[in-house]
Amino acid sequence: SGEVTVVEGHLGIFDSFESVSGTLNAANPAEGIITLLNRSASQVAQVVESSGGDARLETERYFSDNRAWRFISPSVTSLESIQDNWMEGATNTNQDPVSGFGTHITGNTSNGFDENTSGNPSLFTFDNPTQAWGLAPNVDTDNLISPTAYRILVRGDRSVNTMINDFGNSPETVLRSRGDLNVGDMPALTSLSSTDGQFNLIGNPYHSQVDMEAVLLDASTTGIRNTHYYIWDPNISDNGGYVTIDFNSGTNPSGSDANQYLQPMQAAFVESDGSVNPSLVFRESHKKADVEDPTATFAIEKYINLKLFSSEDYTPFGLALDGMRINFGDGNLNTSEDDFLHPRNLDETLSRFIGDNRYSIEYRQNPELFEVLQLQLDRFRHTNYVFEVSIVNEFEQDIFIHDQYTEEMFLIEGEHFTYEFSVDDSIDDSVDPFRFQIVFGDETFSTDEFEDTAFALYPNPSRGDFSLSGRNLTGATQVEVYNQLGQQVFGQAFDANGEINVQTSGLSTGVYIVRVKTENTQESFKLQIK
Repeated sequence: SGEVTVVEGHLGIFDSFESVSGTLNAANPAEGIITLLNRSASQVAQVVESSGGDARLETERYFSDNRAWRFISPSVTSLESIQDNWMEGATNTNQDPVSGFGTHITGNTSNGFDENTSGNPSLFTFDNPTQAWGLAPNVDTDNLISPTAYRILVRGDRSVNTMINDFGNSPETVLRSRGDLNVGDMPALTSLSSTDGQFNLIGNPYHSQVDMEAVLLDASTTGIRNTHYYIWDPNISDNGGYVTIDFNSGTNPSGSDANQYLQPMQAAFVESDGSVNPSLVFRESHKKADVEDPTATFAIEKYINLKLFSSEDYTPFGLALDGMRINFGDGNLNTSEDDFLHPRNLDETLSRFIGDNRYSIEYRQNPELFEVLQLQLDRFRHTNYVFEVSIVNEFEQDIFIHDQYTEEMFLIEGEHFTYEFSVDDSIDDSVDPFRFQIVFGDETFSTDEFEDTAFALYPNPSRGDFSLSGRNLTGATQVEVYNQLGQQVFGQAFDANGEINVQTSGLSTGVYIVRVKTENTQESFKLQIK
């Protein structure tokens, strides 16, 4: 209890800090200061689960020598401006007050920002309700407020020359923030989108690792999907890329080191489920600790993991430009309700394409023979690429990559398989986002047989809902279902793009005929409802 003010000296905490009671004033560089140190990627002092008190001190966050976008959030609320903290008080682009600390934040110089040759700003916020990025308005008058989340281009420390295209010079740096630590359970975050499938950028309010699975499973967190979240990994590609963290498996499909623990001063995206007005709560108990595994809601009997690399940077089992995963199990449904949307990267974006949406992780029933799964790949930044395919547990069918540009089928052999391909911007079919498919066949399967198989229907037998897929399943498509008396019991028009999910709940057990009509072809199937 009581109040302590540090009036002289500098104490650096290397390991951990706990706030129990009382008031600590230790954030004035002109007098005395206590710093939670973070001077390398392997060391960061954290605030452990705390029971009370007020602490005003300095925090640090280390960034490696990699010019890239980062999603960050201050873990203190400061009485000083962004310029005073993350720019080390520099009021001129050429100033470098403390070597190895701070960074340039570019934008409108009349609002305290640094100048650069392109004039491009480097600090943004995200408005969750409107789903729009916006410029941070000021850095000289706006204070650091926790847990405001930012997207910032970290070029390195302030020794970088922003008046030339000095992309190859990106020295490591440390961003320092002085202010009041967040201690205790936080007020609920409610400035979130209430629309199903939209994303919300949220910041870690604590200077500690936080278990995001515990945050999203908390009873007071509502309207947010609690199965996954999204981290921006700055080491992917030239600008960084999104990584989907799947709590069910504890892994991600991209080979990133990102996991369920949100780091100090890190921001991330979560996905709304549209069920209720969303609310998200951080508690002291969510700081990194062992938590019981929740009851699994999905079945993972086997899966296919697909990673994309540039040929020149390919390292087996390494960090990919992007990745996606398809989990198979009889307990899953072939609908998109349980699948994880893929936020679009600045660079290459690889996803499973279902309906009109991109997904980074899909849960579906075990595959049927001749089933076709459409992929989407776009935003090419290289010419030569490698697909790395990993298969966990055996499938009854053979699995093929279908390259619709070369009109070739490639059998995925073994648990680890690679396929090399190239793109040419001058040829539309070469860079078609829907160039690739995953196809399930057998040992006699060939490209010719696949071309002759216009559509595939699965699962069959079905509990009522089923899917149709095929290369020729495009454009205006009519699906009709008839009972054994020849009476039409279902009919619906679709705008198809390789796959259709048909919901026919209410049909009685029995055998039906499914007729599929497109502008160029027609096909019928026998469907059993069980």
